[in-house]
Amino acid sequence: MGRKVFGAILAIAAIALAGPLAGMLGFGSSGLGFLLARTVIAMGIQALGSSVLGLNKKDGGTGTGVSSSGIMANEASGIAQIPIVYGRRKVGARRIYLNVKDKTYLHMVMAVSEGEIGRIRKVYFNDILAIDMTVGTPGGTQNTETGGVGQVITGTDSKITEKFRNNLRFEYRLGTEGQSAFSYLTGKFAEWDSYAKCSGVALVYFEFKFNTDVYTSIPNITLEIDGIKVSKVESLGSTYSLAYRSATPSEIQYTEPVAPFNNSWGVNPADVVYNYLTNSRYGKGIDASHINIDSFIDAKRYCKQTVSATFGDDPEEEFVRYMINGHCEPDDTIYNNIKRILSCFQGYLVFSNGQYYLKLNKELVDPATNIEYPQGGGDPQNDTTLLNSLYQFDENNMVGKYDVQLSSKANRFNRMKLTYYDADGAYNPSIQYYDSDEYKARDNGEVFEREIELPMVTDQRNAMTLAGIILNQSRNQSAINFQAVYSSLVVEVGDVVCISVENLGWTKKLFRVMSMAINLDGTIDFTATEYLHSAYLLTTLPERTQHSIVILPDFNTVIAPFGPLAAPTRVVSAPDGSKQVFIDTSWTAPTGDGTIKEYEVQVTATGYENYARTSSTSISFGPLPNGSYTVRVRAINAYGSYSAYLT
Repeated sequence: MGRKVFGAILAIAAIALAGPLAGMLGFGSSGLGFLLARTVIAMGIQALGSSVLGLNKKDGGTGTGVSSSGIMANEASGIAQIPIVYGRRKVGARRIYLNVKDKTYLHMVMAVSEGEIGRIRKVYFNDILAIDMTVGTPGGTQNTETGGVGQVITGTDSKITEKFRNNLRFEYRLGTEGQSAFSYLTGKFAEWDSYAKCSGVALVYFEFKFNTDVYTSIPNITLEIDGIKVSKVESLGSTYSLAYRSATPSEIQYTEPVAPFNNSWGVNPADVVYNYLTNSRYGKGIDASHINIDSFIDAKRYCKQTVSATFGDDPEEEFVRYMINGHCEPDDTIYNNIKRILSCFQGYLVFSNGQYYLKLNKELVDPATNIEYPQGGGDPQNDTTLLNSLYQFDENNMVGKYDVQLSSKANRFNRMKLTYYDADGAYNPSIQYYDSDEYKARDNGEVFEREIELPMVTDQRNAMTLAGIILNQSRNQSAINFQAVYSSLVVEVGDVVCISVENLGWTKKLFRVMSMAINLDGTIDFTATEYLHSAYLLTTLPERTQHSIVILPDFNTVIAPFGPLAAPTRVVSAPDGSKQVFIDTSWTAPTGDGTIKEYEVQVTATGYENYARTSSTSISFGPLPNGSYTVRVRAINAYGSYSAYLT
């Protein structure tokens, strides 16, 4: 037999980042030199394609996994890498400046993300909402200021929640190249002057007023933001004829503001791949001429299509097929960051003929309609027009022996374990299981589980869509390795082709090309996996899991009034005949308020002050010296909020 297939490839997540390698090795752009260069790149695809759609946990690598991410942490550093945030995420920040003024005010500047970002939506101190920039905005989708250049929030501003009001000042910069320094800060500390702009980095500045009732330490700060503004690939001068299948439902909030930017919270993965590949500061810095824009527009069109599915017994839902909401780390490899991005939409990147192409593991396009083959019925394997439009492999252009590998037990699954960031669970890592009773029955009840990570996915529906396709493609999917003549080089990695082999009973059987390599004799080595249209038919998915959610207090809700307060004096005779004075104070608890943890009682007089806390509704103070005393009490709830004083 011929060469062995390198394991059954179940799905596609391959990337080729070796484009500049051709020039470095001295290969030209035409003739045999070009073919050899293409071979070097294409041979790398097989090795790079070991990850199946999502990031396989066992080989994800440092910096690529969901659980290993420290994106929520606060790090004190002037040299730490700034994350690259795409879409809507809750993130921590890098503390780059800290100083105290007049022993009363703590000043802190933090770097949030590479810029320019879309907006800052909410700020949390120790997971408690402190600033809500969506207040007063319909739908809570954006900041209320025009332009978002750096609004100042301070004092009694309603965007500051009750607990922190009058004890906080907040200002920010979105990371534009021409942003200004924080003038309020430059007037206080010489080392933070007008040149401290941090151009291209989104910043936040806090002034904390010392108040032990509000702050017991420097809080851990997290922010919900809309990440980097990315160019819309449609605006880059290319014409595209395929229409969108349907409009996106308004409830998805998938919006594309004024061209050329797309800074919606569910930013399109194709736009993100383009941004990362072309950005010279934090990305690969590829010249736009090396990007095949049409392939990116095609991928974007597919990602933003509206799809429908029923989750368990719930009513049918519509949702955007693929969105990206996550982050990349500049100190990680370009390969790992591209791998993270591609994991959320079944994408893979191919370098061919001097350009990068973005391709997807998706349905075939019907040549009659120029859209994907109908999801609701039919089989492209029986569509003669479609089959005739694809490249044909048969005994006329296949050379020598071939190897076929059928789906094996080691590569066949009936359960997927997904780890992703859940937007409905405060963007914390969540686990979703996708079980198939049908597949388990075929496997005699034995569980075959695959675990993957989706670090750029925050919607459970998107995660389960990915899981369903991975699971389906692991079943009964064969792979073939064969040689073909030189003329077959017109085929690209990722293309779906027809293969006819009489000995195997195959007539125009559909396969997707996974790798190509040129042999010294001019023949082309191909590895391809069976195309299964049924793998994409996901009209019914498992029931959505409801994760545990902690509802934090609304600090704008005032503790119910209580009272009245009684504070009679009590005189006690001591053994030596002297008189001792006590104050016995009591009050009525707030009606219907079950969150009260304790009460703080204060007794003051000229030259005297005392206070105590109690969980009951009465307390005694004394013995006290003669004098005129003032007594007051306030309630404290389980979340540390205080009521007004009752006197």
